[in-house]
Amino acid sequence: MAKPVPVSCAMVKAVFKLRDEGKTHREIGSLFGYGETWSRNLMSRHNSDGSSIEPRAKIGTPQKFGPEVNLCVEQLALRIRSNTSKGIKDALQRHKVVDSISASTVRGMLRGMEFRKVGAIRDVLSADHKSRRVSWCLEKHRQLIVDPKLFENWLITDEVRISLDGKGVPQVRCLTVRLID
Repeated sequence: MAKPVPVSCAMVKAVFKLRDEGKTHREIGSLFGYGETWSRNLMSRHNSDGSSIEPRAKIGTPQKFGPEVNLCVEQLALRIRSNTSKGIKDALQRHKVVDSISASTVRGMLRGMEFRKVGAIRDVLSADHKSRRVSWCLEKHRQLIVDPKLFENWLITDEVRISLDGKGVPQVRCLTVRLID
């Protein structure tokens, strides 16, 4: 999409004057090197004195439920982050906040509150796992000092299968190494 061209106050006044003289939007747009839509949009966004009109607020669909339901949905989403929209819907109905509400309505409410779906949070590593990781790194560091080409043939990837020479060539199955139980 092209970047909009800035419009001067004098240009806006000239467009309104041409319109008052009886010119069509198509004729006005072509005089300025634009189309009919440009002229219509310019006149809808500016006053005849050249000042711009504040854009109207978007009306959208009316809220089905009041602010107290929104607050309950927000509290349920914050309290239990792993709650699904269906879980929140069931909790609202179980606590008699609303008689009936759909999971898609709850999803829309959460979207309006800018909540995002989060993945599972992994447990924190134990002290044993941390020490194993550090010792593995130190061991590889010592090996690297002895053999500088140690990591030359290593490929670190999250793919299961890769092709080394491009498409149509047999793929190599990646070796999965699991160091920690």
